[in-house]
Amino acid sequence: MNNCARAYTRTQEEETMTTKLPREISSLVNRKVHAWGTAYAEQSKQQLIGELERMRADGASLSDIEKYLGNRPPPIFTNSIYRNRA
Repeated sequence: MNNCARAYTRTQEEETMTTKLPREISSLVNRKVHAWGTAYAEQSKQQLIGELERMRADGASLSDIEKYLGNRPPPIFTNSIYRNRA
């Protein structure tokens, strides 16, 4: 079998993973993945809060923090809106 043909054939392991899992197993997989996702989200949140606390300790204003989080458009866009009205 040449390399091109080999690339399009599935291994036994790949075939097994495409079969439908029993409902009980799917449920356990979903619970496990959800737990991992929740833990990752909490870890990310704590990391971000730490960054914001460091910014605040370094004298950042709430406006600076909002800009860091991306809640406001960059000043270039807000300035151009006002220029176009004049």
